Amino acid sequence: MRVPKRVPEVFAREIVLETLAGAPLLVKVHLTAAVLAIGLGLVQLIAPKGTVPHRTLGWTWVGLVAVVVLSSLFMHRAVPGMPALLGFSPIHLFTVAAAVGLPLGVLAARRKDVLTHRSLMTAVFAGALIIAGLFSVSPGRLLYDMFAGQRHVDGQTTYAAWSR
Repeated sequence: MRVPKRVPEVFAREIVLETLAGAPLLVKVHLTAAVLAIGLGLVQLIAPKGTVPHRTLGWTWVGLVAVVVLSSLFMHRAVPGMPALLGFSPIHLFTVAAAVGLPLGVLAARRKDVLTHRSLMTAVFAGALIIAGLFSVSPGRLLYDMFAGQRHVDGQTTYAAWSR
C-alpha cells in the first residue's frame, strides 16, 4: 500500500474566496487586472509576433498592466517583518520598474525596435506580474491568507490600510 506524501498544510486547506470578497474594491480590481494580464501575457509570449492580433492584444495587455501599476500605488499596508518606506514595501520596486519599462516598451515597438520591445515587455511581465505575484503570496498578504485558509471577511481589521 502506497502512502501519499504529506501536502504542506498551507496548500492543503481550501482557498477561501470570502477573504477576497471582504477586500476593498481597489484590491479586487488590482488582482483581477493582474490575473488577466498574466493570462494575456502568456498568450502574447506564445502567439505570432507583429500581427494585428498581437498589436491589439498588446494594447489590452498594456492597459491591464497600467491598471495593476496604478492601483498598487494606492495599496500599502504594513506587513509584519517586512521593511517599509512611507508605507511602501519592497514589492513596490516592481511598480516603479513597470511604470518605467511599460511606456519604454511601447515606444520601442512604435519605433520598430523589436529587440528592445521584446526585452522590456518580457521584463515587465516577469518582474511586475510573475515575481511580484509570487511575493504577494508571502505571509501577511491577501493571497497568502486565501491559500492558507485564513478568514478575514470583516473588511476592517485586515484591509483598512489598503483603502486609504
